[in-house]
Amino acid sequence: MQLWANVYPMDFSDAMLDLWNSYGEDSSTSSKTTQVLISCWNYWCQEAHPYCRSATGDNPPLLPRRVLDIRAFDTVTLKIRLRIPKRGSRAKYAALSHCWGKSQPLRTLKNNLSTMGKEIRWKDLPTSFADAIIIARARSLNYLWIDSLCIMQDSPEDWAEQSAQMGEIYRNCDICIGAADASDGTAGCFRDRQGLENRPVKLWETPPNLLLPDYGNSGPVYAFSVNRDKNDNPFQRRAWVLQEQLLCPRYISFGKSGVSWACLTTELSENSPQSFHGIADWSNGRFYYRKTFQAGISGLLDLKEHSADSLKLYQSWLLIMEAYSQRELTKSSDRLAALAGIASKFEQATSDQYLA
Repeated sequence: MQLWANVYPMDFSDAMLDLWNSYGEDSSTSSKTTQVLISCWNYWCQEAHPYCRSATGDNPPLLPRRVLDIRAFDTVTLKIRLRIPKRGSRAKYAALSHCWGKSQPLRTLKNNLSTMGKEIRWKDLPTSFADAIIIARARSLNYLWIDSLCIMQDSPEDWAEQSAQMGEIYRNCDICIGAADASDGTAGCFRDRQGLENRPVKLWETPPNLLLPDYGNSGPVYAFSVNRDKNDNPFQRRAWVLQEQLLCPRYISFGKSGVSWACLTTELSENSPQSFHGIADWSNGRFYYRKTFQAGISGLLDLKEHSADSLKLYQSWLLIMEAYSQRELTKSSDRLAALAGIASKFEQATSDQYLA
């Protein structure tokens, strides 16, 4: 077991740990234990985060022009197909955030659009796509949006139209699934790892006064493992990913050593599965732009001219541009397209005019 670090007093749920531990085997991020943890996070966000509920609303969103219909996945047929919903159709759906890499993923083209509408064979799906279907169905979601399958890749007209809608597509998804340790579609979302190494451990119900003299008797103390997932993987250097992470209301990242969660209210991981501070406005001496940007485009800030919230939102734009400029694009022609969703939402929030 790795060396434990970061000891915090915390109002952590013993019931949740007991539930988590009751599922036993946890050697992969595909385990039942991991699914239970994600379900807990999702339930808390849906039921106990007023901030998130205010931003997303109670009505199901409009479905994108094309989605993968995955309702029959957990039947004997394993049937997946590309569906064109009727105009105005509403339902919850998941979206996949992934790296294409050098290995081109399965794609929808003009000459296979009809075939994809009838059936996409399970054996033809890249591993990341198949894993995303498993994750989405575990959340009881019937539809999944994947860019390479839901946009005709050899149609400049369709690509231009649908790429312009990506801001809405990611903004309206119920969850976004990040294949964070996959350099291409063949690598998949799930990873082998020892989940017990990530799990918090209770050290004391009441800490020794000698150790924490100012803590008193206000609750137990837990030890948290060091989070070994870093932001230096190819996924985090991808320009398109920034837009996907910023716009979606809930983001589940499947990394090398575990899973993590981000919503408008909090950020969590297997190492720290329950937040005790939420998302701070500042992190490591730098303004944390994600929280402010998401609150701004959700109508949760006071954006009167020269207000404190308005100034913070403009500051978040500058930091987003800085972060975006440091990322990589396979095609330089995507430079504005991969930012269009962010720019469009910022424009709507501020009533400014985006010029590019």
